[in-house]
Amino acid sequence: PPDSDPALAARLVPVEDPQAADALLLQRTSAFSEEGAAMDVWFGKLNNVVPIESEGTVDDVFQAIFGKVEELKQQREDAEAAKQAEIEAAELAAQEAAEAEEAAKA
Repeated sequence: PPDSDPALAARLVPVEDPQAADALLLQRTSAFSEEGAAMDVWFGKLNNVVPIESEGTVDDVFQAIFGKVEELKQQREDAEAAKQAEIEAAELAAQEAAEAEEAAKA
């Protein structure tokens, strides 16, 4: 409801219809079944799909998710460090080659 109409907001009552909730759950489950493959393809292109075991307690699932996120962060940091090391090695090699060329001219 609009914030400008408190009288309307006061008259509104949440609908508690278990059949509507069941129908919504069925609709969402059906949509997931129909669109799941397309979502897998789309997320696959982003290279960010990580399977997580969802059996267990909420805390267990959270820890699994958190562990995967930390693992991915570490992989990214390691890749960036390796890339930086390659850049520094190439710069050093170029510098040494330039120095050797200067020494050969002298």
